[in-house]
This record gives sequence, C-alpha cells and structure tokens, in this order.
Amino acid sequence: LTGNTLTSNIVISSLTSVGTLGNLTVTGNTTSGNFITAGNALIGATSVNLLAQEAPGMFVESSVGAIATVLDLINPGAGTGAGAAIDFYNYVGNTTFGPGAQIASKDDGTFSSEIVFSTKASTGLANAVLTPRMTVTSTGQLTVVGNIISSANVAGANIIASANVIGGNINTGGLVSATGNVSGGNVTTGGLISATGNITGGNISTAGALDAASLSASGNVTGGNVLTGGLV
Repeated sequence: LTGNTLTSNIVISSLTSVGTLGNLTVTGNTTSGNFITAGNALIGATSVNLLAQEAPGMFVESSVGAIATVLDLINPGAGTGAGAAIDFYNYVGNTTFGPGAQIASKDDGTFSSEIVFSTKASTGLANAVLTPRMTVTSTGQLTVVGNIISSANVAGANIIASANVIGGNINTGGLVSATGNVSGGNVTTGGLISATGNITGGNISTAGALDAASLSASGNVTGGNVLTGGLV
C-alpha cells in the first residue's frame, strides 16, 4: 500500500506480493482501523529476508555504537502516577483473564519515572490482580517485595526488601534494609544496615558518621570484622 490508510481495516491471511511468507508493505500512515496479519510485521526496515527467523512483530532502527530507540510507549494523560506498561499473557488476553505479569513506568511528579515490575498473585485465579514485586525509583533505589537472593554480588544505591537480602557480597553506597535477614560474604555499605532478623557476613562494614552509618538488628550481628562509623 502506498499512501495513507485513514479508517479502514487491513486483514491479511495469504498476501504473497513480497517474498513467500504473506507480508504487507505499507508506505504512508495508518491512523485508525485495525491491522491484523497471519504473517509477520516488520517496522523500520525494507528487507524481509530474515522474517522466517524472527518474531512475528519486529521494530528495527540502526544506530552504530549507540543505543537506538526502537519503541516508544506514550501515555499523554500525564500527571503524577501516570505511566505506560507492557502486559504479558501466557494465555488469551481479555477482561476476564488479566495479564500474568507487567512492566510499567510510573510518573514520580518530577518529570521522571520509576519502573515497576508486577506479577499476578499466585492464587490459581485467572482474574487475580497484578501485585508490584520490584520497583526501581527515579533516584536509583531498588525496592523489592519479597527476597533478594543472589549467588553472586548484590550492589546498588539503596537496597530495600520486605523479606531477606542474601548475596555473595553485598556492596552499596547507600543503605541495606530488610524485614528479615541480611546475609552475605562481605556486607559493605555507605549507610545503615538494618534487619528485623540477623545480619551475617564475613566482614561487615559501614562508612560515614553518627546514626547515618549504623547497624540495627532485632536478632544477631555476626561477622569476622564489624566496622561502623555510627552505632551498633
């Protein structure tokens, strides 16, 4: 199609004018209506040579040595709390059977956004609601609803979990806070290490001054060396 498609629907089942896979090439704009194809949709490229080897929907933008924006998700409603999301379905998606998982942006009110990772509650109900599991704030803070468990290292600015923080080494310039246990080979932070359970590490070290760099545990603090610029 060459030109603009304004209000019509495009339905393809076996168009073979380009290649042999059932492809449609559009030059112009489609501003309303539906586009339904049993083939593949390739946007941003002129060649269909790789269609048989790729996903049904592909967005292509070339940028050598730099990040190329290949997809924009826009919520023009704006305002604090507004955002755009990608929903994941492992079955037919409709209003009765909601998405099983979601990655969403959420406006923080300062022209930036946090990223929220959600999954459906594991209740066996098809219409269970999505529950936020992990949030990356616009300031770089990682908040997890549940456990942070890693066989390698856990590092970042602030690490906050509603359960346990467990890693090979835990290293952050901010704070580590867990409603549970903090456990690692070495636990090193620039601020508070706080747990309602135990804090355990080979070496436990905080840097800074006064209460901003301290250890707080309702259970045990156990380590080879325990170093802090504040309170234990």
